[in-house]
Parts: sequence; structure tokens; C-alpha cells
Amino acid sequence: MRCLPPTGIIKLLAAFLFSCLLTLPVWASHLGSEEDEPTRKRPLYEYKGDYRGEINELKEKFQSAFGYVLMDLDRGWTSDEIRKLHEAFDLLPDIFHRIPGLKGFYRANQLQAGKQAMVPGEVFAATFPPLSTIYRQAAKHHLVMVADEQPRIEFYNDLFYLDKKVFQNIVHHEMGHIFDLFHEFPSLQPDWLTLAGFRIHNMPALDAEPGSDFIYTLLNNPDTMRYAPVSDLQHPIHSRENAMEDFANSVAGYIHYPYFRYTNPDRYRFMKEKVFLGKEYFTERPGSYAELIEGDFKQAVGKEDWQGVLDILQEAARTIHPEADQKLMQVLKKAMETPRPRDIDHKLAAASCFLQSPDALLLRQEMWADQRIDTETILKFPRCGGMQKKIFQEQLSKTPVMNLYFYLEDKEAWIQFLDPTLFVAQARGFQTSYKWRLLLAQGRQWRLAASGETGYMSDPDGSVRVSLNKSTLRGPDFQFPTERMARIEVWAERKHPQFPKVFSSEVNTIQVVAKPWFEYFGPTPPSTHVVYPPLVGRYVEPIR
Repeated sequence: MRCLPPTGIIKLLAAFLFSCLLTLPVWASHLGSEEDEPTRKRPLYEYKGDYRGEINELKEKFQSAFGYVLMDLDRGWTSDEIRKLHEAFDLLPDIFHRIPGLKGFYRANQLQAGKQAMVPGEVFAATFPPLSTIYRQAAKHHLVMVADEQPRIEFYNDLFYLDKKVFQNIVHHEMGHIFDLFHEFPSLQPDWLTLAGFRIHNMPALDAEPGSDFIYTLLNNPDTMRYAPVSDLQHPIHSRENAMEDFANSVAGYIHYPYFRYTNPDRYRFMKEKVFLGKEYFTERPGSYAELIEGDFKQAVGKEDWQGVLDILQEAARTIHPEADQKLMQVLKKAMETPRPRDIDHKLAAASCFLQSPDALLLRQEMWADQRIDTETILKFPRCGGMQKKIFQEQLSKTPVMNLYFYLEDKEAWIQFLDPTLFVAQARGFQTSYKWRLLLAQGRQWRLAASGETGYMSDPDGSVRVSLNKSTLRGPDFQFPTERMARIEVWAERKHPQFPKVFSSEVNTIQVVAKPWFEYFGPTPPSTHVVYPPLVGRYVEPIR
């Protein structure tokens, strides 16, 4: 097709617009006139009372009770939203009220990342200011640099459409971050980092020289199975992302999760003594987590308390405990042997979606084959719908690994990362292998230098550490090249024992220069120093 010159395009466009003007009355004549349409009066809703006055009164009541101002950004607070927030704050002890330096909370439509708005539904609330982590040679400290911004929490639209318990969980999680901020970040101090299983991972710049500054992060331990329990809306590895998220999830867990003291006794003890100052929300019972949750589950089944059955398995899904999951699976399987009313069968099938074992999926398939449940109803339950075959194959299986890091340790080269899809893959009976490629810079191009893979695994904790020396296809003589620009590509492959198709994730890539002289970890025990701007620093009070 030939292209018209600019003048030709303008003439053609002008002719088209002119023809539109000529034909517009003809088009309009087919629509009828205003006289032909019956007169319609749209009902006008009139609020009975002083709406703005009521909101201002609720804001004043909130400020009087807790010491915080509720402010409007590009969205105003509604009366129902203020009442929900007030109810959530009623559950918090006084130490979370009237924190000096925290003026209040903002209502906004959505999080603005720079000039770009985040996708609705991805972020429900956010705590400010942000921070950065860096080691300064001059200070001889691992510094936590707090940005010079007004401390605050922003609450976004989608938060207020959530279930009451989930809403309160998120509010308390964000207040956990606020407590952390104004108490010199206990989440980044030796006591918490040691009990929670994080260590300082130092990361040199690509052009780093001895004596230069560097950034660092807090890295979880893949050999530690349980981190802080997660909420219904978080992926199972959320607490492993960094120590601050683990701390905030522990604050929410202390208030909301009845088994938290048994799955994470060290975290619970820290929260009780250092944060909540003795206030407790659940009565202590003798026994281990596996014993207690199995006993509670059997009791709920025996009483035919089907909502209780669902609630208990929902709690079980917050943490990783294969022994307890197996016991719960056996109790549920026995309960499902007895045909029950269809709505009860649907609830039991939905409850099975919270179990990690692939046997739970087989159980649902058997119930479907016996026409006891229908797929459409089961998939309406968010947990079941989120792990269904279609979503797993078309979306989740393609999700790349995250938080990918490289380091040298024990004379070997390692990569470590989190796999957000591993839990669903295991629940669907898939085994996972991780592949990697090493490319070296050669002029303006990259040359393949080595590749490797792990065996297929079904490790349930979601944190993976791979030795490049041991997993390479190059053989035992492979040595990771040092002081050379390198790119490492990592992806996951999932396969099912009964199906030939392999599902590969998207590739995650990092660029590194291995420094044999560099200390990739330390100090031990971990220690950090927080640097506050004047806006925040004068209000900080370390925990006792």
C-alpha cells in the first residue's frame, strides 16, 4: 500500500470530516427527537442529615480516641470507612496510640509509584517514609537511611471492600511498620534478626574496589522452614522477603492467629514482651501445634461445625508444617467419606484447597466424579479459584522467581531466590526444577559460558538456594569466573508425573561481578544503625 504525503492526508481527512457533517442529520434522524422520548425522572437520593458534619464528627472522635488525624488526598473519607478504621484501632493496645511524630492517616485512590499509578487491587495500604540500606566505610556501620518524608499510612480504595477480618489484619500490619519506624527498627536489630532467621547479605557494586561503600539486604535462611504467618491476601513467602515484613506480619499474627504462639514461639514471646507489653488475645493451651490443630479439627468435624472446619484449615495454610497438614488431610478425608448435603460437600471441598498435599486435589476430583460437587461453585471460593488448572498453567506457571541474589560462600558460587508459585505447584502434584545460564560479556555481546539445573524437588518452603558449582552441567572442574561482567539467568520448570508437558516460568536475570576478596555476609551477629531525618528522629524511642 502506498503512503500519502502529509498534504494528501490532510486533504483526505478534511474531506471525510466534511462528509460527516453532511450526513450527521441523516444519522440523527434515525435516533428520534427529544419530543419522541417519554419524560423520565431519575430518582434523587437525599441524605437525611448533615453528611459533611457527620464525617467531621467521626474524624474528631477518632482523633480524640487514638490521637491521629484522618486526612483526605485525592479521595475523601466516608463515614463507613472511619467506623471500620475505628473498630480496627480499638483492638490495638495504647502503645500504638498517640505515637509522637505520626500526625495521621491519608485516604487516597491508589498508590502512586512515582508518576505511575499502581494496578488497583495490588496494594491496599502503604506506610511511609521509605528507607534504603547501605554500608558506609567512613562510618563503619550498616546504615538504615530513612527518607526525609512525613511519616504516614495511606489507605487505598480496594482496602475498604475487603472482609472485616482481612481489613483489620492489613491495618494492624501497617501499624506494625509504624511501630518499627518509631522504635529504631527492632526488625533490623540483632535480637529480631537472629530469632527470625535473617542475615546481612552485602552486595558490592559491579565496579567495586576494596574500601568502597556498598548496599546490603537482609536474606532469609532456606533451611529455616517457618517464618511469620501470612495473611489471606499474601503469597506464602511474603514474610521471607525481608525482616520488616516478617516483623509486621508477626504484629498482625499476634492479634489475629490463634496458633501463632505455637508455630512461632520465639516471635510470639518477642511480641508479647517488647511490643504488646503483656497484652494477649488468645488463651494459652498445653500441647504442640500439630496436636492442638488436629484436636480442634476433629472436634469441629465431630460437631459438624463446617464453618469451623473451613476456618481451621485456613489458619493451617498460614504456615508450613507438613506433619500437621498430613494429619489434617487424614481427618478431612475420613469426614468426606460420608455423603452430606450438597452445600456441606461444597464447603468441605473448598476447605481442602487450604491443604498443601496433592491428595487434597485428588479428593476434590473424586467428589466431582461422584457428582457430589460442581466445579463452578468450588471455583467461586477465592483459594480454590486461585489455584485452578487454567490459572496455574496460563499464569502462575509463568511467574518468574523473585528476590534473586548472587554471592560467594564456602569457596562456591551461589544463587538464592524465592519461588512464589512453588506452593500451588506442589498442591497440584507438580515437581519443580530450576535452570540457570551464565553469560559473560564479550564486547557488546554476551557469550554463554555455563549452564546448570537442579533435580526435580517438591520442597515446600518456597526459598531456594542453588550451588552453581554443584549444579553445573560443565562438571566438577567448573569455577565461577571472577572480576568479569557476568549475567545469570534463572527460571523454573514444572512437570507432573502423569503428564508429559513441562511448564516453564519467565526468566529472571541479574548482572554481577564476582569479587573473591569481598565479604558477602556479616557481621555476625547482625547489627545495623538507623539514620533518621530530623522530622522523625526526635520522636524515636527504642524498645525496652
